[in-house]
Formats: sequence, C-alpha cells, structure tokens
Amino acid sequence: MSEEKFKNKLVAVLNKSIEPGKVMNALAHMCIGLGSAIGKEELRLTDYQDADGGSHPFISELPFIILSENSNKIRKLRNEAITNNILFNDFTDTMTIGTYQEQIERTLQVKDENLTYYGIVLCGDWDKVTELTRKCSLSGANYCEADMTNEAKNLSKSAQSVQDALSQKGLAFEVVELSSSTRTANDAAATIGCEVAQIVKSLLFRSANTNQPVLILASGINRVNEKTIEKLISEKIIKADADFTREITGFAIGGVPPVGHKQKIDQIFIDEDLLKFEKLWAAAGTTNAVFSLHSSDLENLTGGRIVSIK
Repeated sequence: MSEEKFKNKLVAVLNKSIEPGKVMNALAHMCIGLGSAIGKEELRLTDYQDADGGSHPFISELPFIILSENSNKIRKLRNEAITNNILFNDFTDTMTIGTYQEQIERTLQVKDENLTYYGIVLCGDWDKVTELTRKCSLSGANYCEADMTNEAKNLSKSAQSVQDALSQKGLAFEVVELSSSTRTANDAAATIGCEVAQIVKSLLFRSANTNQPVLILASGINRVNEKTIEKLISEKIIKADADFTREITGFAIGGVPPVGHKQKIDQIFIDEDLLKFEKLWAAAGTTNAVFSLHSSDLENLTGGRIVSIK
C-alpha cells in the first residue's frame, strides 16, 4: 500500500452464505449505484496506461476492501451507517428474479427484519468506516477462490508451506494471498480493514551469548521493550538480521508467520495485549499473505508464553 493517508475508505461486506455468482452480481449492482452517487472526483478515478500506450480507464485509486458477514450483521451495519451518516448501497433477496418493477413491488411488501441482505458497500470517513467494519471477516477465502476445487494450488510456495503447517496441526485456518501489501502492521491493517492492534507481528531476535532465536509475537501497535524480554531469558537479545531470520524461519522479514518455521524455536513470547481481541491476523509466509485466528488459539498454536512485552 501507498503510505498516503486516504480520506475515505471503500468497503464491501458480502453475505458469506450466498453462492459466489449471486453475491458478485449483487456487488456489481451496489458498486454501480454507489459509484454514481459518489462521483468521479471522490472515487479518485484515473486512467492507467500500459507499455503499448493502451488506456485502462476509470480505475479508482482508493483501496477496495471486501469483507464478509451474515445477513443479520449486514442489516445491523446498514443501520449503523445511517446513524453515522455514511454513504452506502445495499442489496437484498427481493432485488433478484423478475423485472425491476416486480423487484421494487416485492421489496415494498417485505419488512426489513424479513429481508435477506446479500451485501452492503460503504464509502466514507476512513476511521468511521474502519470502526464500523472492524469485526467483519476477510472474505478472500470465501469468494475470491470459492469456485476452485483446490484453493491451495494457487498459493505461492511460501504461503503454501504455512497452510501445510496449519493443516498438520489439525487447524482449519485458511491462508489468503491479497493484492495489496501486508508487509508492515499498518499495511496489513489497511489492506484487511482491521485495527493495527489486531495484527500479530512476528519479530525475531537472537540471544547475544548463545545465539539462539527468540520469537516475539507482538500486537501491531506495540514496541518490544528488549530489557523486559532479557529479564525473562536472563540474556541480552539482539534484533535478527535478514540472513538469520531466513536461516531460522525459512521466510523473509515482512512475511514471517508465527508457525511453520524451518528450525524449531524454543523461546516464543506472546504479547498479552493480543488477547484483548477476539480475532487476530498474522503473516503467512509472504508480504501479502495472511491468515486469521482467534486470540484464544494463539498460545496452543505456537507453544508461546503470554507476557507483557512493554
């Protein structure tokens, strides 16, 4: 992601129980409607040029984040958007089948509580939209790869190795590779649409005397107080360089996951602040691969020790 701070955020939340073809159709209708209401300037539409001089017009500079939820939560999100004066467009089950006149009449006859929401698209103040949608799930695994018989075949080698490590532990966590960078905690949060504090940073150090790896799983907003960790292991620690990180974990800095390392790491410490959140996101082998997990799973997954890292 660019380091530029965007004023507005564009987010779609789609019903994860609706089949991909139908929900993509709903997304198209919502985007057309909302896009016309927002306008070219606010959407920051620009023309991309390829090396042959060809034009690829009307591409928005805004990141477009796709999340998923159930119908009831989308309904609640719609009401919150109204309360917070956030521009939105939604799509329901009454807007399918028949002519548009029949769809309008059918919608008139159904109370909101009985509507099945296929999705909602929001565009508004970055911080407000982030807060409204922060508990929604990333939908990459649900939609982007939903029609593939073997989702894992499209993962890069490094991301696949993390997926394999998770599967070997009997866990159903799914690795997703995204189009935008998740290299830093801020990048990951912006791409996913969650709080920076929900990002698990896998920070590798080495002990100064014994040259053993020390892995610290930190909340995205926290800095490691090295003296705190040194007291726990009774030895000074040094931040690992790129070569040591690759040698121990098998991954490059920016893509180090909390599991699936090349060599066993005996000393793993988990930032206690991560437990404040139900859902977390961690790197999965590359600078654009992630997986989500519940904070309650982190200790068992990694064998780490929960401590204060401040």
